Amino acid sequence: MAMGIRRLGGCALVSLGALVCVAAAGAKEPPRFALSTTTALHGDTVEVRVRSGARALSATTRLYLVPANATSAVRSRLDRRLYFIGTLGPSRRAVRAFTVPPVEPGTYSLAYWCRGCLPSGVKVAIEPAPRLRVRAPLTEGCPITIPNADAPPGVARSTWKYHGNGHLAVLLPPETMTLTTNALGGYKMFWVARQGLFGAFRVSYQRVDMSAPPFDADTVSGSLGGYSGPSWASRMSFDPGCWEISARVFDVTLAFVAEVSRGNR
Repeated sequence: MAMGIRRLGGCALVSLGALVCVAAAGAKEPPRFALSTTTALHGDTVEVRVRSGARALSATTRLYLVPANATSAVRSRLDRRLYFIGTLGPSRRAVRAFTVPPVEPGTYSLAYWCRGCLPSGVKVAIEPAPRLRVRAPLTEGCPITIPNADAPPGVARSTWKYHGNGHLAVLLPPETMTLTTNALGGYKMFWVARQGLFGAFRVSYQRVDMSAPPFDADTVSGSLGGYSGPSWASRMSFDPGCWEISARVFDVTLAFVAEVSRGNR
C-alpha cells in the first residue's frame, strides 16, 4: 500500500495496516481543498482554498502540485516531483492564488504539509480530489511565463518585474519578456526569498524548444543589496532560444519559461 492519506469515512488509511481515525474524540477534521478551476494552462492563475477542516491547518501550510500518477510513490515534501505553489493559513476564508508552473501536460493532485497536522510518520499528505488538468500550450512558439508580481513580504518595489510564489521570487527585465545576454551568452539573474527560508540554493536551466541536457547555474548568496532576507545571484550561459529556468531552496521550488536573445555587448 502506498504512503499517503486516503479517507475512509472518518478515518485515514496511512499505510498498509495503519488506519488513523481522525474523527475520534478531540481529533480535528482533516483539511480538504477546493480549486477555482480543474483545467488550466501553464501561466494561468488558479486559486486554492480550504473547503473544510481549516482547524487542522497551521499558519503556514505548504501546498504543492504532484503528478496524479506519482502520488502513490511520493513520501516526502522534498520529492522532486512536487511543485511548490505557496502557503495557506488556517481559515475558511483563506485563499491562495498561484501561477501554474511549466509542468508537463497531464493531471495533478494537491499535496500539503504542515507541522503537527499530519499523522505520525506521514511526511506529506496527498489530496485525491480535486485534481488540476494542465493542458499543452494552445499556440506554437515559446510559452513564456508572464511575471505575477508575487514577491516575498518586505521586498522593496523595483522597476524590474518579480515572478514568484510568495516564498521565492526572481527579478525579470522591466520592458520586455526576453532575456538579453551579453555578447558571450552570459546572464546574471537575481533571486529573493522569504525571511526564514534557508537551505542550499540551486538553479538549473534547459532548452524547451529542442532536445538538450539541463545545465546547473553558478550561484552566489547575499547578492541583493537593501534586502535583509535571503538573496542570491545565478550566473548562466545561454544560446538564443526558449528556456525553462528552475530554482529550489529546501522544498520551495520556482520555475518559469523565458525567451533568450544574444546581446551585442
